Amino acid sequence: MCMIRRTSTTAQCDLNLTLEDKGMLNAAVYCGTITSAFFWGFFFDTFGRRKLLMIGYFLDAALVTFSAFAPNKHFLMILKFFGGFIISGPYAAAPTYLSELHAAKYRSRMPLLLGVGMSLGSMFLPLLAAVILPLNFKFFLVSNMAFNSWGLYLLINAVPALLSAIIFVFLPESPKFLMSMGRNSEALDVFQMMYRINTGNPIEMYPVSVLQK
Repeated sequence: MCMIRRTSTTAQCDLNLTLEDKGMLNAAVYCGTITSAFFWGFFFDTFGRRKLLMIGYFLDAALVTFSAFAPNKHFLMILKFFGGFIISGPYAAAPTYLSELHAAKYRSRMPLLLGVGMSLGSMFLPLLAAVILPLNFKFFLVSNMAFNSWGLYLLINAVPALLSAIIFVFLPESPKFLMSMGRNSEALDVFQMMYRINTGNPIEMYPVSVLQK
């Protein structure tokens, strides 16, 4: 029985995790990522970037939130697997989407900036863990479902995915994808909107009136 609740031992005490269990929790994420990697590209090229990015981030936020209230290690492993299964697509498609929204002059910088942002986020996680995990509290939502410091840590981790999903609600579809699907009029609407936002000029001043393949 665990008497001291500190950082890395918090979830270990609550869920009775062995060293093998902790390895399986990490492996479950990668198993999900590898399993779904084969068909995410097809889905994004068929159904569009924006829609699946929005759905993917919403589902990821939901799965991480459910993980924060996992009653046992087996349920947590299942959620970790499906979390890796879902996030594989948005993780790979985000650089493509950002690149396709920018002109050739800036396109090569977008994956770089995205990578820098992800690296900074990875550096922030240990700092967040150092603040949250030592907190010593525990209360029960139902008889076998407790909420404590590691649950709070996971709950906070769900916030970026949720914010990303909300942001994608207001972003346009990739004009490159729209043109590849023959939806040129929709792609033109996106270009006109980007022109209006970037220049402040009305869309009637956009120099292109018709898009052709």
